[in-house]
Amino acid sequence: MDNILIDNWGLMGVGISVVVGLLVIIVVYFLTRRPSESSRTSRLVLVLGNCNAGKTLLYWRLVNGPRGLVPKTVSSQIVNEGVAHRGWKELATGLVPVVDIPGHVRLRELALPGQADQAGVIVYLLDSAQFDVRAEGEYLYRILTLPSVQNREIPIVVLCNKEDHIMARSKEELRPLLEKELTERSRLHDVASAVHHSGDTDDIVPLEVDENNE
Repeated sequence: MDNILIDNWGLMGVGISVVVGLLVIIVVYFLTRRPSESSRTSRLVLVLGNCNAGKTLLYWRLVNGPRGLVPKTVSSQIVNEGVAHRGWKELATGLVPVVDIPGHVRLRELALPGQADQAGVIVYLLDSAQFDVRAEGEYLYRILTLPSVQNREIPIVVLCNKEDHIMARSKEELRPLLEKELTERSRLHDVASAVHHSGDTDDIVPLEVDENNE
């Protein structure tokens, strides 16, 4: 997780402009100091996350600016594409495209590979109040194993949203859970890959089938 930054954010609260302002500073940092030379040509901010994480709310705040209106949002069924508002002074040096991909698995898979190819930085939102480590781990692992993310070392900012909720977990709680889940997924992938290439199935335990149960 060397190219991942994890932090807590309360996008649902009153201080949303201040919160997004801090995010903009982080995004600008990564857009100007990327580890991979091949990704320096892209300034696109790709907003990702599972359903109800707050992606579309973040998208509209970035696009409409610190004082702009933010429409009432619901789970998006389409890819939102826009340009970050010049009101964010850190982004005033040039156009910064912003893309918000829906969280639904089928919808996001249609857009994710192509949009990731164009990304300069990925902002991944997760719901820290209703945290599902398997769902978050599955999506993050999918992102981390995309060829474009690996080859271009695209930085990923993980935002733990809804920190003002009474049931919210802190980044200190969530980080080890995510790291454990991602490590386990990587291990299982390596085992499956090794078995596939060797053709050795001796270590695979067969499922017991109840022949009386049709």
